[in-house]
Amino acid sequence: CRVSARYFVKKKNKEFIRRIFLTYGLSVTGLNNYLTCPWNYFYTNLLRIPKAKSKHQMYGTAVHGALKEFFSNIETGDKKLPSSAWLYEKFIEYLTKEPLNDIDLAECVEKGKTSLTGWYDTYKDSWNRNTLTEFNIKGIILSDDIRITGKLDKIELSNGKGVNVVDYKTSKPKTRGDIEGTTQSSNGNIKRQLVFYKLLLNRYDEGKKFKMESAEIDFIEP
Repeated sequence: CRVSARYFVKKKNKEFIRRIFLTYGLSVTGLNNYLTCPWNYFYTNLLRIPKAKSKHQMYGTAVHGALKEFFSNIETGDKKLPSSAWLYEKFIEYLTKEPLNDIDLAECVEKGKTSLTGWYDTYKDSWNRNTLTEFNIKGIILSDDIRITGKLDKIELSNGKGVNVVDYKTSKPKTRGDIEGTTQSSNGNIKRQLVFYKLLLNRYDEGKKFKMESAEIDFIEP
């Protein structure tokens, strides 16, 4: 009787896990978490047990929010380019929504001002204004057991269906070897992320709308 009950519980748990796996789908963050530690993936991405965001994560959320609004604001070429002060104000709006203590808030404010101002001045004359920001792909079916999902920071459009995918990073710039995972200290997560996005985008709408031809990691920090 105990054996039968144990078997029933295990079977029931497997069915539950399979159901939530298919419901949530597999994101590249989940995939990287699984490759690092399967239990981290299980609790973080499957069971989704809440945990406090780190200072770095809250800073990153604010930067991504400001950049989303910035590029959404300049999607057509006839619009006047917002100033770096406008971008910085948007960053502050998002940052003050995060539960940072006074010391961490002051550090993030100063870091964001230096980083975003320098980033803006460097690239202000070269941006592609024909973009889609935070492009959400809710589910691409690879098989009966696998559904992949993702949100792309920015898609730069051209005249055809070929696109460039841009992913923002608030870490310090990395070498190509670090990105590709060929150095001793790197794990290849960033390149895997870009390959994952290519799979997502080229399968989206059966490849009729977009074809990912290139990818760019945009490091916001100096």
